[in-house]
Amino acid sequence: MLLLRADVAADIDAAGRLFPAMRQARVRLGLLPDDPAETTYKQWQAARAKAGDADAQSRVIAESKAEADALRSTIADTVRQNRDLARRVEDLERQLRERPAAAPPPVELPAEPAEVRALRAKLDQLQDVVREKNLELAELRRESRKR
Repeated sequence: MLLLRADVAADIDAAGRLFPAMRQARVRLGLLPDDPAETTYKQWQAARAKAGDADAQSRVIAESKAEADALRSTIADTVRQNRDLARRVEDLERQLRERPAAAPPPVELPAEPAEVRALRAKLDQLQDVVREKNLELAELRRESRKR
């Protein structure tokens, strides 16, 4: 038991086997519950539990940092895409402003009724002239065939 206490004082743990062996030895020797070795054992158990909690907390922190890094990367990509889209919108708006306005197709205004009547009358006269000329041409062809 003294050797075990010396190991504890020297802070040697022999891979976590020292304290359980010391507890078993204390029970076999019939030592009282208020033995200083029991207090040391309880402190060791508390420290071990705390170390386990610290390891778990370290893992959680590491996972949280990794997730935060991934989210930062995603946010950076999204911000970059938003900037690209904003530039594209600005370019399209500028092109729209700079584009020359297309001339509207010419609108034909309806002629005045008097003009329309005059044009129809002239058209009728010209059609009559064409008919007369066709008749004359047909007559000349008949005469030329007779000869």
